[in-house]
Amino acid sequence: PGPAPQLVVTVGVNASEAVLQARPQAPVLCALLPRAAFDALHERRRGHESPAPVTALYVDQPALRQLRLLRVALPQVRQVGVVLGPDSQRDEPLLREAATVAGLVLEAERIGAERELVDAVRRVLERADALLAVPDRLVFNRHTAQNVLLAGWRRGKPVMGYSGAYVEAGALLAVFSTPAQIGRQLGETIAALAATPQALPAPQYPHYYSIDVNARVARSLGLRLPPAEWLAQQLAEAEDSGP
Repeated sequence: PGPAPQLVVTVGVNASEAVLQARPQAPVLCALLPRAAFDALHERRRGHESPAPVTALYVDQPALRQLRLLRVALPQVRQVGVVLGPDSQRDEPLLREAATVAGLVLEAERIGAERELVDAVRRVLERADALLAVPDRLVFNRHTAQNVLLAGWRRGKPVMGYSGAYVEAGALLAVFSTPAQIGRQLGETIAALAATPQALPAPQYPHYYSIDVNARVARSLGLRLPPAEWLAQQLAEAEDSGP
C-alpha cells in the first residue's frame, strides 16, 4: 500500500456519509453539501466519532447574505416570510438574527407534514412582503416548489430562491454558488493546507457566489430590479462593511 492520505475530500452528502462511517484516520473536508446535512451527519456520529478532525465547505449561502440581497434588491420590503420544515426549523433563531441585522422582520411558519404546506404559505404571505425559500426537503421539493412559487406570484409577493434553477422556475432572484465557484474555494483551501500544514479550518460558507434575476417575473410583479452585476457589487460592499 502507498502512503496514508493526509486529507480526505468528499463531494456531496452521500460521499461524506460513506467516508465518515468508515472512520478515517486522516482529516476530512466535506464539500458541496448543505449545512443542515453536515450538522445531521455530525449528530449521527455522536458517540462513535472518527479520530480525525472533520470540517466542511457548505454549498448553501449564509442567511445574512440572502437577506441583505433581498434588502438591496427590494428596499421597500420590510417583512420577509419563511416556511420551515423539519430540516430548517432549528435555523429560526439564526434567521431572525440575520433579518434584524438586515433591517427586516421575519414572519415564520412551521410545518411537520407536506399537507400543512399550502395553508402555511398562505398565512405567511398574508403577513409578509416577500417569501424566502430555504433548503428543506419537506417545503421545497420537486412536488411542491412550483406551487409555492405560484402562490407567491398570485399574491403579488416575490419569492427569493436559493439556486439558479429556482430563478428559472419562477423565483424573482437568488444568490447561489456554482460548482465551479465551490471548486475554486475548495482548491484554495487544499492548497493552503498543503503549503502550511495546520489544523483544519472551521466549517465555512462559500466565499464566491453568483446572483440571478428573473426579469420576466419582475415585470409581471410590477417591480424594477437593478442589474445582477450592480446587486452583486452592493452585496459585496455590505459584506465588507461587516454586520
